Amino acid sequence: MPMKRILLGADGSEHSKRAALYALDIAKAFGSTVVIVSTYRGQTIVSEDPSHQYSIKAMRNAAKHNQAWYKELLDKNQIPYETLILDGPAAEALSAAAEREHADIIIIGSRGRSKLAGLVLGSTAHTLLHIAPCPVITVRMKHKLPSDS
Repeated sequence: MPMKRILLGADGSEHSKRAALYALDIAKAFGSTVVIVSTYRGQTIVSEDPSHQYSIKAMRNAAKHNQAWYKELLDKNQIPYETLILDGPAAEALSAAAEREHADIIIIGSRGRSKLAGLVLGSTAHTLLHIAPCPVITVRMKHKLPSDS
């Protein structure tokens, strides 16, 4: 199966950074391009209020700032990448981006909550597994990376 385009969920968490290391190993093996995707949750109402516009801008800037670590990692390893910053719930935004970007796989970090906590609190990984147009790899902090061997 070709893995030309890897979509990487990048929220800046340690779980996400662990997933990025996994994506890096796969990208090296397959000569893939990584699409770094960060999301933020803006309000869906239209407003002329300047403070509302400022908060949306601040959320976009925070998402952009989160991508710096991933870009540095991929640059250092000479892996081609693209970046996307999307507004909306993470699972839905990642799924839609995977379809638009013709991703071969999505790689995200997962906290690995218990079944009850995941059910009550919701889970980006759980939702994405059900709606994604391509395979999804979830990487937990305890997950052994190919480069750990």
